[in-house]
Amino acid sequence: MHPEIKELLIQGQTLEALDLHRHTEQAYVFDPVERAKERAADYNATPGSLHLHDGVECADCRNKGWVSVARVAEDMLAPCSCMTQRRAVAQLRNSGLQDLIGRYTMDAFTERMPWHQDMRKKADAFLASDSAWYFAGGQVGCGKTHICTAICAELLQRGVSVRYMLWRDESMRLKAIVNGPDYHEAVAAWKTAPALYIDDLFKAARADARDMPTGADIRLAFEIINHRYNDRKLRTIISSEWMLEEIMRMDDGVASRIFERSKGCCVEIGRDAARNHRIAG
Repeated sequence: MHPEIKELLIQGQTLEALDLHRHTEQAYVFDPVERAKERAADYNATPGSLHLHDGVECADCRNKGWVSVARVAEDMLAPCSCMTQRRAVAQLRNSGLQDLIGRYTMDAFTERMPWHQDMRKKADAFLASDSAWYFAGGQVGCGKTHICTAICAELLQRGVSVRYMLWRDESMRLKAIVNGPDYHEAVAAWKTAPALYIDDLFKAARADARDMPTGADIRLAFEIINHRYNDRKLRTIISSEWMLEEIMRMDDGVASRIFERSKGCCVEIGRDAARNHRIAG
């Protein structure tokens, strides 16, 4: 018999008082399963604020990114299914392609000319591979940026983190700090990105000797490309106004690595102003 009930009997309490005490005692019986469910429900009902940053609304986790699963021994938090979409949004923002990716999709890529068909065919080959690189070189305005951006969009949809490197801008920034304490960390971001799109490698105003890349440009390109060449898990997409043969004359170490890793996924478009859709329409 419960000690408190025994004490009530010793004190000569009435049966009505005894019944009241028994009912009160039963009301406070601790049920660990129910208590775990209550804690999980309380957490899951609490609103979060992730939607304010990424625009993704989720009723399951109420924008916290986590849901509580009731466990007697220890409460467990599980990632909500909405985190896949949230990561894709974050990766898009971090990639630097946010302004382009809505316009430059695979569906919007028009295969009007034979070189467009070749671009698309080799883009599909790249996406079917888990280690190939993609290289698009040659004529300005022929769709190189479009197809490369569309490839990046496909990778992002698969959950691959992509970084966008506009060569002219980023190479100038990196060269300016090459002897400083921040250089190694800055260049490592480009060397180790799971997928990297280098747009307009060795960008030049005209394809003639006056616009050849400098020694500093070559050294920077080799550092990034060689690291990625040695790690087959890293995907690389490159566009350039230069043909690979021309890059070979600049530096065969850079060109040969691009050539080897982009076999079957390399497209080069001969220079012809009529192929520039920006002016030819």
